[in-house]
Amino acid sequence: FGEEIANSVTHAVGAVIMLILLPISSTYSYEAHGFLSSFGVSIFVISLFLMFLSSTIYHSMVYGSTHKYVLRIIDHSM
Repeated sequence: FGEEIANSVTHAVGAVIMLILLPISSTYSYEAHGFLSSFGVSIFVISLFLMFLSSTIYHSMVYGSTHKYVLRIIDHSM
């Protein structure tokens, strides 16, 4: 039980960090390399955010529920 809480918290922290890094990294990339680089970096950071978000939701679900099974498939596919 405690491990799931720790996983939820650490993955939520990762999701928040990705939200903070999105404008910073895309702005830096745009200034250094242009629009296409900024677009690519933004897609990458958004993908990391979605990965951490889905993992946070998965680890916060009640054990044995149908939703947790579906979210486990999503979590492990990322």
